[in-house]
This record gives sequence, structure tokens and C-alpha cells, in this order.
Amino acid sequence: MTNIAVLYLDDPLYQPDDDNFMETLIASHMTKLPTGAWVCNFCNKESKFKRNIGNHIEAIHLTSSGFSCDICGKVLKTREVLRKHKSNHRDIF
Repeated sequence: MTNIAVLYLDDPLYQPDDDNFMETLIASHMTKLPTGAWVCNFCNKESKFKRNIGNHIEAIHLTSSGFSCDICGKVLKTREVLRKHKSNHRDIF
């Protein structure tokens, strides 16, 4: 079984909607390799795309209270899942 590092976002100063905080936190846990690929500093997962590693870190290694949909109130695990969820609302309106 693999030991997976997790950061818990339970700091009272942290606001789930603070994208700047999240971007800084996520970026501090990834590294660009000389090959141009990006790597997760927690588990060494690699991708050609920075966004993929950022999404991976947020989904696997960060634990927060979630991200609330401002349309229906549903709470989702990551900002990417929230973005996809909100695109479903466009079909309704």
C-alpha cells in the first residue's frame, strides 16, 4: 500500500474560495523537471502539463471543507470538479 501525503486545510485564515492561496499552495508542491515535465513533490507523479499535476495535488493530497457552488449550494471536493459541475447549470438556464 502506498503512503500518500495529505495537507489538511483547517487553518481558520484559509478561505476555500481564495484561488490565490490555493494556487500558491499547489505550486509549492510541484517541480518542473529539466525534461519540461511537471512532478508532484508528494508522490513523484509526472505529467507534461502543469495543470494536470495541479489538479492531481488538489484532488489527492489536499483535504479541505470543499468548494461550494454559488448556484445550487452543492459542495464539491476540488475547484476543477466545481468548474465542471457549474457547466451543467448552463444547460438549465
